[in-house]
Amino acid sequence: MNQKEHIIKEYEKKEVVDTFDAERSKYAYQRFKHKKESQILRNAIKSCDGEKIKVLDVACGTCRMIPPAHDCNKLVDYYGIDSSKTMLDSVREWFHTPSKLIKGDATKLPFKDNTFDVVFTFHLLWHLPNEIQLDIMKEMRRVCKKGGVIVLDIINGDFIWGKDTKGIYKWGEIKNGPNQKMDKLNDFPFKNSFVYSIANIMNYFEKILPINLFHMIYLTITK
Repeated sequence: MNQKEHIIKEYEKKEVVDTFDAERSKYAYQRFKHKKESQILRNAIKSCDGEKIKVLDVACGTCRMIPPAHDCNKLVDYYGIDSSKTMLDSVREWFHTPSKLIKGDATKLPFKDNTFDVVFTFHLLWHLPNEIQLDIMKEMRRVCKKGGVIVLDIINGDFIWGKDTKGIYKWGEIKNGPNQKMDKLNDFPFKNSFVYSIANIMNYFEKILPINLFHMIYLTITK
């Protein structure tokens, strides 16, 4: 079983799906990350022209980004695609929303070219080998409209305390272009809220601190 197949099988398990959101929001560092990702997505949607914005969530899971996507003073037409039927079934059960939920493969998105204003993915790419990550990036770009926005997260290969991880797409391998905005994050996994609050001060200064002090990079790319 390869890495991709292992991940798909893991997220089909009902016990994983049932605890997915509870575990994600259990600690302060997880809540902070979700808050930051929500703001990045809102900014991407707000940056698009027009009042009706078509959004695609790649590897949507339980669609935790639906609320922030609709909190933008825009009419959002939200689509989600995921390889896990169990994940998607949980969303249909708990979310009464007009979202279009599709079981599919992120390397072969079942949409025509230039379909979406915003195409985004969080916590997917860095689980996969480089060649699969590149295939997903190409597909995200293909289905994004000209002038639309692509949002993704990667691991920072230049992180000062980082270890080289085979199969992870590195910041140093992506060219920083004029149509690209970068956000930085240290995902301090401290379960004690007080200890975390001290360490997390660094994240509030991410705009002025050097990139090698942060292990996660969020890219917002205008096509």
